[in-house]
Amino acid sequence: MTPEREIDVEWSKEVQETYSVKIRVQSLDRVGLLADLASNISKNAANILSARTETREDKIVTSFFTISVENTGHLERVLSDIKKIKSVQEVKRIDH
Repeated sequence: MTPEREIDVEWSKEVQETYSVKIRVQSLDRVGLLADLASNISKNAANILSARTETREDKIVTSFFTISVENTGHLERVLSDIKKIKSVQEVKRIDH
């Protein structure tokens, strides 16, 4: 190797690969539900890539989110915290 041709390289520790995951949340409808879901996902450092909600006549809300997470442990923390939100009945990862 020739020292004059070497360059110093630094890798950014902030660049981290994330994975896109789809989740479904079943809840009872209430004012502020979507805001609580979104802020909970954000406070867990997961990015919301897309969101869609459907409210049925019986006041059951199905929310679909595509979020980016670092790994399965990160996903489990996000899902666990969402389950603690008032009115949430079920949270699960979906494939479609």
